This record gives sequence, C-alpha cells and structure tokens, in this order.
Amino acid sequence: DLDFGVVAASAAGGTVSLGAASGATPSATGVIAISGGAPASFQVTQATNGEVIDLTVGNPAPLTGPGADIALSGLTLSNASITFNSASLQTVYVGGTISLNPNQVAGTYTGTFDVTAEYQ
Repeated sequence: DLDFGVVAASAAGGTVSLGAASGATPSATGVIAISGGAPASFQVTQATNGEVIDLTVGNPAPLTGPGADIALSGLTLSNASITFNSASLQTVYVGGTISLNPNQVAGTYTGTFDVTAEYQ
C-alpha cells in the first residue's frame, strides 16, 4: 500500500509527496499536520534467473473517500528495470504525490495504480 500518512488540509489545500525508496517519509506543503506514511513495495517472484524485467507504473486513479476526490500523480519507481535472482528477490518501491483540496474532509481515502512488468 502507498501510504501518505495522516495529514490535515489547510484552507488552501496542499500536497504530500513520498519518494520511491526504502524508509522514505512524506514531505508536505500547505498541510496542517503530517505523520506516518511509507512507499508501496513489491517483489517479482516468478521469472528465469538472469532475466531482465522492465517495470513501469501509471494509470493512477483519484483517491476516493468521504470528501472530494484527491488527485494522485507523479508516480515513480525505485527501479525501472531489475535482473531476476530467485535466491535474492529485489524489492521495488513506489512513490507519488497527492494534492489535497482546500479544507479536505477527514477520513480514509483509497485509490489504485497499475504496475506493469515486461519480461525481456
């Protein structure tokens, strides 16, 4: 799960960005409070050893919840390509940015994005 943490929008709204790296923490502008959060992560578990796998991320859906939808954008991956090794699976991280509306209604918001793996 891509978790932007606990945030509260100001009267002007704001953004929260989260890098695509292990241990990344959110950074924010225009929000009243922020805590927690972590990038999404996944591992490719099925391939031939030594096979190169190109990865892309996109097609973000707005986050929906009790208030107005929250835009999700700027999705990034920690690795755009990996070489598969069954003895040492590589973790790939996903980061991005959300844009909070002015006075965003409190609550839990969820959305989706796609990750594509192209086996070379």
